[in-house]
Amino acid sequence: MLKKLFSLVMALMLLAAAPAHAESFFPAIPKAQTVYAPSYGVCLGVSPVSEVSDNSDGSWVQLYVDVTEEQFNRFGAYLQQQGYALTDTSYEGNCMFATVALGETHFQVEYDWVDLFLAVEYPSGVMPEQPSDATGSAGFVWSGITADGGAASATEAPASAARQDWHSISVGSGHTVAVRADGTVVAAGDNSKGQSNVSGWKNIVSVSAGLYFTLGLQSDGTVVATGSNDSGQCVVNGWKNAVSVSAGSSHSLVLTREGIVLSAGWNDYNQCDTETWSDIVAISAGNHHSVGLRADGTVVAVGSNLYGQCNVEDWTDIVAISAGYGHTVGLKADGTVVATGSNTNEKYKHTGQCEVDGLTGIVAIVAGGYHTVCVKADGSVVSLGDKRFNQNNVYGWDNIVAVDASARNTVGLRADGTVVVAGSNSKGQDKTSGWKNIMQPVQ
Repeated sequence: MLKKLFSLVMALMLLAAAPAHAESFFPAIPKAQTVYAPSYGVCLGVSPVSEVSDNSDGSWVQLYVDVTEEQFNRFGAYLQQQGYALTDTSYEGNCMFATVALGETHFQVEYDWVDLFLAVEYPSGVMPEQPSDATGSAGFVWSGITADGGAASATEAPASAARQDWHSISVGSGHTVAVRADGTVVAAGDNSKGQSNVSGWKNIVSVSAGLYFTLGLQSDGTVVATGSNDSGQCVVNGWKNAVSVSAGSSHSLVLTREGIVLSAGWNDYNQCDTETWSDIVAISAGNHHSVGLRADGTVVAVGSNLYGQCNVEDWTDIVAISAGYGHTVGLKADGTVVATGSNTNEKYKHTGQCEVDGLTGIVAIVAGGYHTVCVKADGSVVSLGDKRFNQNNVYGWDNIVAVDASARNTVGLRADGTVVVAGSNSKGQDKTSGWKNIMQPVQ
């Protein structure tokens, strides 16, 4: 991209001397091949200082100046709302480089937070959308990344800013699933109910494994499901505009772009009574309860409260949530963790999954059946709670960027796209050693 910018400066000089009809400088793109991707101009209703085509490969570059970090984050939030995701990021000096993708459409972004310029490069056949004053902005930092690469937290955001909460790995009662970078899905372990029948899925951006079923979120915001449907948990065909899915024991949740939560499946404990929720930005389905994170950092919960797992009304400054069997865990903006609910296992023995006081520097959390797993900023993992199935054997893990957990297992995704599993292998759910190119998480 730096070489592109050098070429861009030269092109700008040419444009400055060009006649009024300089738009002919841009090559025509056949309409049938044109793909429109979001531009910074669409986000804030402004125009770039230049739009330059590199004739060598047909790519387009939009350059903007005086772009504040706040404005840059709004650009990222708008991309998220449109279903785009970061697939790669890096830093050089004062610049952040990123690859943004939706399906087969990819474009490159460079942002310099000292000189305050933003360059967006679109490949041949992809055109940026035109500016629109009607396009709003949102208050979530782009995929948890600020311009200086530091940790980010939720700020004020409207209901329409429900963030993409995509998970590329998930583990159920006896099966493990993962999304490859190409949008296909792999599975290992139990398939007694058809919960591992995912080989034909395409364009998947997130998965969630329930007790005996699996949910998949497609890039167009629709949802697919496979496996047990004994309580109607797989009746998801009509769901649209989804940005997140979560599978519980026998119920399913989906978060829409509008910040509302839809549900299907077993509702004996009222765990599906989410119709009154609003301004939700993240969801998690537990065994018999459901939890939602509001845009203001507070949390709501419905369903069984036998162990106090729904006692979240006093939580504030929360940026991530996870619901387990009988406990709920929250990650605070300062990297500390809160928990409520059962602190024992199903045999009522002390296990300690809620003893999270003192944990710091945490960037990701998950509540398993009877244990809690936390990823630290350095990529190491901490696990608390039930050890009967060795699901806590994570202390040698490194370079971990995402985790998931069930009653008997913990699964981790490394930065190199490989997967590690700890715990029971009664159903072959740890047969992931050959998995590669698993999609990096988007949260």
